[in-house]
Amino acid sequence: MSLFGSIKNFWNNLHSKKIVRILLNKYTLITLVFIIYAFLINNNNLKEFFNVNSKIERQREQMKELQMETDANNEKIHQLQSSKDSLEKFAREQYNFVQDSEDLYIIEEPQL
Repeated sequence: MSLFGSIKNFWNNLHSKKIVRILLNKYTLITLVFIIYAFLINNNNLKEFFNVNSKIERQREQMKELQMETDANNEKIHQLQSSKDSLEKFAREQYNFVQDSEDLYIIEEPQL
């Protein structure tokens, strides 16, 4: 009985302090459990939130790079479609096109 009395006395002394009463309040405990669950335990926790945000930022950067590449390709297409000379120069340089009366010699540099 002495042990039970000392535990009860300890509990009453602890419970009489204002901060401890607030922390042991059932609404505070329920709120703390909810916050711990919401931010740490469930599938949409803080770690996942930051991972998704960083992934979104990487994809936005990739979109900017791809948009710049698309703009450059559209500019090349416009240049090739605007003049026959630029189209012929592109075909000769990139695909080794020649006219019927021409001979093509390809000189490759040795690789080191």
